[in-house]
Amino acid sequence: MSNLQHNDEAKKNAEFVSSHLKIGMWQKDYTWDAFEYVSEGISDILAHPVQELYDNPDLWKDLIHPADKDSVLQTYDSLQTGDSLDHHYRILRGDGSVRWVFDQTIKALNDDGRTISLFGTLTDITPEVDMRRKLKHLSSYDALTSLPNRQSLYDKLDTFCSRHTAEPFALLHIDLDRLQLINDSLGYITGDKLLQETTRRLLSVLPAEAYLAHVSNNDFIVLMAYASKTDATQAASRIIKTLKEPFQIEEDDLRLHVTASIGISFYPSDGEKKLLLLRNAHNALSYAKELGKNNYQLYEASQEFSSSEKLILEEEMRQAIANEDFKLYYQPLVDASTGAINGAEALLRWYHAERGFVSPGEFVPLAEENHLIHEIGSWVIQTVCQQLRAWMDQGLPMFPVAINVSPIQFMNEELVAFIEEQLNTYNIPAKYLKLEITEGSLLRNEKTVLDKLQRLSNLGIKIAIDDFGTGFSSLMHLKKFSPDIIKIDKGFVQSIGNEQTIDAAITSTVLHLAQELNMTVIAEGVEEHVQLDFLRDHHCEIIQGFLFSKPVPVETFEQMLADGYLKPAPPQA
Repeated sequence: MSNLQHNDEAKKNAEFVSSHLKIGMWQKDYTWDAFEYVSEGISDILAHPVQELYDNPDLWKDLIHPADKDSVLQTYDSLQTGDSLDHHYRILRGDGSVRWVFDQTIKALNDDGRTISLFGTLTDITPEVDMRRKLKHLSSYDALTSLPNRQSLYDKLDTFCSRHTAEPFALLHIDLDRLQLINDSLGYITGDKLLQETTRRLLSVLPAEAYLAHVSNNDFIVLMAYASKTDATQAASRIIKTLKEPFQIEEDDLRLHVTASIGISFYPSDGEKKLLLLRNAHNALSYAKELGKNNYQLYEASQEFSSSEKLILEEEMRQAIANEDFKLYYQPLVDASTGAINGAEALLRWYHAERGFVSPGEFVPLAEENHLIHEIGSWVIQTVCQQLRAWMDQGLPMFPVAINVSPIQFMNEELVAFIEEQLNTYNIPAKYLKLEITEGSLLRNEKTVLDKLQRLSNLGIKIAIDDFGTGFSSLMHLKKFSPDIIKIDKGFVQSIGNEQTIDAAITSTVLHLAQELNMTVIAEGVEEHVQLDFLRDHHCEIIQGFLFSKPVPVETFEQMLADGYLKPAPPQA
């Protein structure tokens, strides 16, 4: 084959490849400002025939979005002094739609150093831009209520407390008094509907300029400017009044009654730093609850003491530790496709002789506050290792068991050494132990956290980020800390099928992101078949939730292990 034939063949091959790629390619004569070659990919992206670009080389300028045109053209002017450029901007396609594109351009010089040709590629990056926007929303907003989350609140408080923009404002900490009871008795789906209606009512009675955030399951924070403290107390009265009205959950034919307790602190008189303002508002909230709930209280320094109820519960908790009244229940993790059991989460339960089951939401925060969480957490780790040894001795199928570690316990200097000691004492391979930590744990001393994660990884222990998508969610955490597992918060999962399209979009985005990062995903709170079907369709590997099993005592879980598989509960009629 001659060189001429070889060159023709190479040119045909290059044109074939460029015409079938999803990106667009072009070549332009710099002197005559005319296109010498335009691939079909350009036509697909711009929604204009290739011939139009040959006939009108300036057509692409008319397609640049007006908001981006000046900066794009200025960037192209930089080719006079630079060798290449790459940038992204919006275009108005021939069909009227707006798309984001990534534009790369290089220039070719002759022997005299003069530009003679331009070569470029154009790529449609709209899906990537949309994903970044969704993930940014995920990191800053609560998906259930669409309100700013805790991290957004912290950022706003930093702005409000700035010396350059400091103006007096009130901080109202709102707590729904009976939400946990509703969640426990009627399920989280009903509780979520109640939270959404609560959000609507709060927005309807607050000043238009007020800032409202949803910072935990039953807690809201309001920031509002005030001329006098009466402005804040009147707002609190309106909130209590509107929430006192019965909630009608029409889909479930339920009529629910909820009250609210509110604590109020003021900037700068009650604190000039965000954490101090939050703490003082919480102290005022605790005092409101002591006074019978369904009221508001302003912060006063005299409120900084533990309530008698908290003191009693703390003493009872100490007795429970001494008497070994705490028990571990196990909730199976199952393969989404087959129903095969491939792990479990160990969940702490406390049965009180008079109170019955005490909610973890009630005693765990108190245990963290008085640092009993270290003793309780150590008991959980030891008990799980002991149980794993018993299962191995019984010849039962072995799967990893996950343990929740609170942020306070996670920062304990002795944690890693204690875990290693228990693994050695009971001769348990580290692969059978997983630690679940919240994103709040990652916000502490970064160097210490990274060191601890590395030491745990060296032991062979997997790390899962629990409740991913709430509170402090951030892609930076995935980059810095590289967890092995992401657990999608039940707040997203349980809204699938309830016309919460944003929750479904966020869930699918997290699944796609985890797959790209080679991370395992566990979806928690799965209660309905529509949720299971959605997760299967989007390649979620592991399912956890009442659809397969509630947390069960160890004896029941051992039978499950022996069987090896779980079937989802039948669809409700």
